Amino acid sequence: MMNLRSIARDFILPKAKFASTSLLATIVDYTLYLALYYAGLGKVSSNIISATCGFLVNFFLQKKFIFALKRKVRTTFFFSMSFSMVGIAVSTLLIYWISKIE
Repeated sequence: MMNLRSIARDFILPKAKFASTSLLATIVDYTLYLALYYAGLGKVSSNIISATCGFLVNFFLQKKFIFALKRKVRTTFFFSMSFSMVGIAVSTLLIYWISKIE
């Protein structure tokens, strides 16, 4: 039977680290979005820039603290960015459509 220390080390700590890096990237994304928007940039442009920066923060934090890469960083970055671009496109379209509602 696993003791409490091994449960914390093997189960809780990795999830807490993952959640922490994701939370920090989300804070960067939202803070930058609001700063750009209130500085006068449009909603769509602000979202594209902030989401991209949030992705970059998330990628590099998780590369350093979470995952052990088994392939080249360039390849991993390309795959990760490809999936993130789909998410950024969807969120940008939603912001665009919602901002058109009177």
